Amino acid sequence: MPSFLLCLALTGLLFLMRDATTPWLPFLFALGFGFSFGALSCVLNATVADIFHGAHYGSIAGMLVFGFAIGGCISPWLSGLLYDLSGGHTYTYSLIVVAQLASIIMYRQVVPKKVRAVRQPPVS
Repeated sequence: MPSFLLCLALTGLLFLMRDATTPWLPFLFALGFGFSFGALSCVLNATVADIFHGAHYGSIAGMLVFGFAIGGCISPWLSGLLYDLSGGHTYTYSLIVVAQLASIIMYRQVVPKKVRAVRQPPVS
């Protein structure tokens, strides 16, 4: 969850980049977003395994990767289209924020309310 929230906060920096008066903002965004999204991607499969363990883990993890791939294919085109239609990046940044908020809400819906104890195998 901290990575989700950090990604969301750093995306807010995109709205502040209007001109060349803040040349440090793109670097701060790139560095911070890279670390937060990098942390998210490192624990993603472990989180999916914790939430959806069992026989369907592979299918669920595969659909998650498929969703990332579709987003990676569509987002450059959609960003360019929104820029062409509006003359700026505000709609693209807004769409990113909405997608991040939707991710946080969906994650909160599937996370178990109580953490159950994991049984350790006996040490021999």
